[in-house]
Amino acid sequence: MKRLRTIGKVAPVVEPGTPEAFPDPPKWRLVRCENGLRFFKEMCRGSKVSVMKAVGVVKGQADLIFDEIMNYGPERFQWDHTVETASIVEVIDDHSDVLHVCLTQDWRYLSPRDFCISRYWKREDNGAYTIFYRSVDRKATEPGHVRATIHSGGYMITPLTPSKCMVESVFEIDAGGWPGCITSSYGIHLRDNLLSVIAGVRDYFAAHRMNSTQSNMMPRPRENSIVVTEEPVAASNIPQRIASTPFLGSSDMEDFFDARADQFSDTESHSDVSDERLRNAKAYNGHSDGLQKWCSFSGTLSRGVGRNSVSEPDSSLFKLRGKRYLRDGLLVAAEEPIFKLVAADWYKSKDKLDNVSCLRGISEKQSKDAFFFTFNLQVPHSGHYYSLVFYFATRTKILEGSLLHQFIHKDDNFRNQRLLLLPSVPEGSWIVRQAVGSRAVVLGQILDCSYHKGKNYIEVDVNMGSSGIVRGVMSIVFGYISALVVDMGFSLRAESESELPEELLGAVRCFRLDLSTAANLER
Repeated sequence: MKRLRTIGKVAPVVEPGTPEAFPDPPKWRLVRCENGLRFFKEMCRGSKVSVMKAVGVVKGQADLIFDEIMNYGPERFQWDHTVETASIVEVIDDHSDVLHVCLTQDWRYLSPRDFCISRYWKREDNGAYTIFYRSVDRKATEPGHVRATIHSGGYMITPLTPSKCMVESVFEIDAGGWPGCITSSYGIHLRDNLLSVIAGVRDYFAAHRMNSTQSNMMPRPRENSIVVTEEPVAASNIPQRIASTPFLGSSDMEDFFDARADQFSDTESHSDVSDERLRNAKAYNGHSDGLQKWCSFSGTLSRGVGRNSVSEPDSSLFKLRGKRYLRDGLLVAAEEPIFKLVAADWYKSKDKLDNVSCLRGISEKQSKDAFFFTFNLQVPHSGHYYSLVFYFATRTKILEGSLLHQFIHKDDNFRNQRLLLLPSVPEGSWIVRQAVGSRAVVLGQILDCSYHKGKNYIEVDVNMGSSGIVRGVMSIVFGYISALVVDMGFSLRAESESELPEELLGAVRCFRLDLSTAANLER
């Protein structure tokens, strides 16, 4: 199957001179160095299963490394000592599939493990690849095996030079079986085994460099993402454990330190928000700045910082183009938004809900002094459409000729080129933070957006199911949604000196939404 390498989202680079009086502690802490790899543990809150990451440098092109990691044909046994057999269960689209893998038996008398995982992959615009794993229940456990669960995991392949990449492997895994001291030790052994295969990839590409030039290394043709191994692999055919291989040569030892900490996949992102800043989100118990005097609007989501609620995050967490952007290219912290968040709805329906502002009667029920900006995110999931609707309002007069005024009154083509979403995941699983990213996205260029204008409002309905890439991201998000804190900012893209600096239209923080609490609403 041909894999589409669609351009995705990458985390922005920290701008020089950004004030940070109290920097947040690092998310990853180095725990050991072994066989030319660095092993890190995620310093997260309240996780039942520790998340570990291995980092190594591979001398190879990103495309070739991606192809090798994705391939489960006979060549894999030249560098991966963990896999016995693998097969495709389901092909979802050109960016995702479901895979069943049986692992080798290599721990005393314990039964070997298998897992059934959903894979989703994307290519960033800097040439980097990300492959996401998470367990799904699509195939019965293989006889004689015990089902292991990958809560989150995958690989990141980041080019350092045209012929050298940093490869990261992350796993949050439960080995399954009866709880106990032995199975707990086996879980650590299994996780570290899966992480250590990066050393096998590194040595595999090093061996090919000795036999041929890098330019002659071409991906092997594959009919179906994975070549199914029909016969179980005999123990004698499995390469020795990577940990037993000789240590790196002198030139490779230099590569060991080539990948700096600031190049890690999620070292810097404005999603890295400390506990203190998370608690200090503006939780509005009434409508802030006197909105309660002229706006009596309320939604189905509660207002606060608890489960199934929303608040307004600190606007400075979002980075926008500054006044001198066309000359210095710098992003600056956003100032207070033009619109205040007044309410949020969480709906479920059989079909997409469009123009919710009209259904809620904003034009008839609200003050004529207020102007509303409504964002309706429509997400298909499990045979339904979920609508996450945010209502922002302002009493400030919108200046004629301003970028916001043009957005309201011009055509959809103009709007599709200007509307920005700035996402972030301050709290949540590694796999979600990586999938969502934190880079500003021009919504109309990747998703179908429809616009509805009333007397005192404009609504943007964003069909999150209109892109295969975004559907893959949302399937990951919805798998963890009850444990996530998600920030979203909205802005308009400035393209000329007169339109700068960019302004934040509005911002919202969603706390641990529950799918079962979405209110049923039909037209």
